[in-house]
Amino acid sequence: MINLQKLNKTYFLKNTNVVALNAINLHIHEGDFIAIMGESGSGKSTLLNILGILDKPTAGTFLFEDSDISKLTEPEAARFRRQKVGFVFQNFNLLPKLSVSNNVQMPLLLKGISKNTARSYADLVLEKVGLINRKNHKPNELSGGQQQRVAIARSLINDPKIIIADEPTGNLDSETSKNILELFGQLNKEGKTIIMVTHSETSAKYANRVIQLKDGNII
Repeated sequence: MINLQKLNKTYFLKNTNVVALNAINLHIHEGDFIAIMGESGSGKSTLLNILGILDKPTAGTFLFEDSDISKLTEPEAARFRRQKVGFVFQNFNLLPKLSVSNNVQMPLLLKGISKNTARSYADLVLEKVGLINRKNHKPNELSGGQQQRVAIARSLINDPKIIIADEPTGNLDSETSKNILELFGQLNKEGKTIIMVTHSETSAKYANRVIQLKDGNII
């Protein structure tokens, strides 16, 4: 599904250049569940941002299903993200004034899908994550684990090819983290490709591949 060849990312700062990724070669297959690990500054977030089409490499090749992603214009990249990628963040990123259902519907509404259709799809994914009975609640009426399940439901609403998860259990207690990771495991069994950044070796054990980064290199 994803093929990175000699991929580099350099940040050109005023007084120095910072190499965040150094000649990365990586293949990710459909159905993989990958954990990306490494110390702060190792390049994890940079790699995740590039894989999620939120940033572009400085050099090298990024092929997604044989298409060269690095050559996309920003409108094309935005369209690609909407169609192919679901995002789950550490801080949930839910809109506090909207109901759970409306938060989940948002990606479809932004694509111009009708409200009735979006509501029906939201019900389906909320059922999948076990929160259909909370669909009319506001985010602040939910626990942290429930809010993260809402974020996962939102990431699924477009039926993406891959789910990009950035420290998805970083703000959760151990038992809630276990439940969220088991949900990711179930989604992976159903065919979703999951790429997750984590500091936790316990979390990484749920993945079927672990990629360790150090100083911008895969080690």
